[in-house]
Amino acid sequence: MLNDENAILARLVGHVFGDGHIHVRKYYFVYVNSERALLESVKRCVQQVFGNVKVSMGRSIGGVPRLQFSNVVGKHLSFLGAPVGSKIRSPTPIPKWIEAGSEEVLIGFLSSLVDDEFSLRKYDATIKVEKLASLINELKYYLLSLKKLFEEIGIEVSEPHSDQEKMKTNGEKVISMRVWITGRHNLRKLKKLDIAHPRKKEIILSY
Repeated sequence: MLNDENAILARLVGHVFGDGHIHVRKYYFVYVNSERALLESVKRCVQQVFGNVKVSMGRSIGGVPRLQFSNVVGKHLSFLGAPVGSKIRSPTPIPKWIEAGSEEVLIGFLSSLVDDEFSLRKYDATIKVEKLASLINELKYYLLSLKKLFEEIGIEVSEPHSDQEKMKTNGEKVISMRVWITGRHNLRKLKKLDIAHPRKKEIILSY
């Protein structure tokens, strides 16, 4: 469990890059996930840093459990560099203070991304990220930055590769790219992370 406040904030910022988002006008921090352990982890992290701020529990349009925190949380995470609004429609550079942070800060940020965004299998781990086709350079830059952070803690990551293109119903073209973590010796290094997702933790311990 992370104890350093900067590492906990890095974890929360990471969740905004993952299954969370900050409302573009009201600045609520919203986190949507079906895994109870992750909902509890996010709530605990918010309480550790912000105290007993207002939080409401509900469900997304698709019926997935949803936590909504006071805009006090969203505004502060935004100030720290967390993306606001749609991540598909805007660049999402990793905040410089995280890139230059301690190993615990890097672990906080990367742990939340693995919890939210990575698919873990027996022989590899991968993350797929989508953006509008017009943001392909920003998408590649984000994945290269992510690769660098993993390598800072000794985990090798592939170069970004194009995954697929699709057309949304409103005519917008969306592209996705992936990076992979492969090799048993390399996958075992994921044990350095502070994973909250029970099934993903189990898979990492099996490497």
